[in-house]
Amino acid sequence: MNKRLVKSYRIQNSHFPLNRRRRWIGHRTHRDLPVSTYQLSYRSSPVAFVEAMLIVADEPIPIRRLAQFLRIRSMPIIQAIVDQYKKMLLQTNSVYFLDVCQDRLKLYTRPDFLPWISRYLKSMVDPRLTPSMYEVLAIVAHRQPIIRAEIENVRGSQSGDLLRQLLEKGLIRIVGRQESLGRPVEYGLAKKGLEFFGFNRIEELLAAFNSSTPTTP
Repeated sequence: MNKRLVKSYRIQNSHFPLNRRRRWIGHRTHRDLPVSTYQLSYRSSPVAFVEAMLIVADEPIPIRRLAQFLRIRSMPIIQAIVDQYKKMLLQTNSVYFLDVCQDRLKLYTRPDFLPWISRYLKSMVDPRLTPSMYEVLAIVAHRQPIIRAEIENVRGSQSGDLLRQLLEKGLIRIVGRQESLGRPVEYGLAKKGLEFFGFNRIEELLAAFNSSTPTTP
């Protein structure tokens, strides 16, 4: 990387305060950048912006999209920032680790914390769910795939608005259409819905239902 490219980067991204006495790239490659480069004005540095976006992102972020957000046109420079952030996480023994797969970035908590995180998630109760929404969600979980008419038959009341709200929250999803008159929509649990009940796979949920169902003599 030549000095002209680095200088151009500084001009185009002047809203990121950089220490004039230090070179972003200098004569070294991006793999040799010291951590101290980013310790100055960290909150307004590109690394801080990368971390903030990765924390709030639900899906892996492509590196090119990250470069667009930061207004960086040079892929070597954005790669240097990503590599430096990954290095910082390791050196500071952070609870996070950065996963890079097919030029997509995703921030995860380290596996060491899985028991505590799982215990916390299982104890969480979403205050935005009304008792009626809990009821519909439980019916969908137990009898999926299920159509609206079957849900309303179990509850004895209209459920269209409740289904819409659960869809918006990402707890249920449309899994298909029933081969009957009018081909009504069939509902099932979404991944977020499975996690809400403390399961990772639908097989685990069904096994839990079967084990808790009393058998008739």
